[in-house]
Amino acid sequence: MAQVGDIYLLQARLEVDQKPATLNMHYLELTPPDQELDTEALARGWDLAMRTPLVNMLCEKTEYIGVDVYRKYTDGSALGQYRVPGGPTAGAISGEQMPAHDCINVGLGQTLFDQNRNGSLSIPGIPESVADGTTVLQGHLDGVVQAFIDALIVNVTEDTPGVGVWRIGVLSQKHLTDNPGDYPGAMADVVSINAKAVIGTNRARSPQYRRRKAVPVV
Repeated sequence: MAQVGDIYLLQARLEVDQKPATLNMHYLELTPPDQELDTEALARGWDLAMRTPLVNMLCEKTEYIGVDVYRKYTDGSALGQYRVPGGPTAGAISGEQMPAHDCINVGLGQTLFDQNRNGSLSIPGIPESVADGTTVLQGHLDGVVQAFIDALIVNVTEDTPGVGVWRIGVLSQKHLTDNPGDYPGAMADVVSINAKAVIGTNRARSPQYRRRKAVPVV
């Protein structure tokens, strides 16, 4: 059963050059949902708010696949996976694409821990038309990337008429190492989000908790 203060891992799944990629975020539950299971409600709420802002900044050769959500527990396990159905959505910008390892780095600022514990998102699927050498054009950053940031910092809400609310945060792995099992204490609110103009390089990562069974779509 969901409770205020529960923490969730949310993975937005992409396919870039026919290879999987994930954007990993953590959310703190402020108000439990009353219409659906917690993982379903957060997944649907994020998808409803973020699908369009995300695909609007991506090349058409990148596809948004959906959202996986897991509830985190004090022992470090993650249960209750739920994937939003509906099929992939292609990026909105036509043309050629930068290599799959190139990404826009989005910083998630927090004030609870040292600044070197800030979070980040590495977003691949950069259209060649918005890049100038090793930087992203300012017009792209000020336009669709800023629209994504503006949407991301707003609390996720359960689809009407639900009342569930979740806030994005940064989970400190160092705090968990020093304080095993203290997930609430490791969660810092995101107070600022910004995108860097310099194009970054995304390290290959395997999706977490791949062996967990998804909750059936009904």
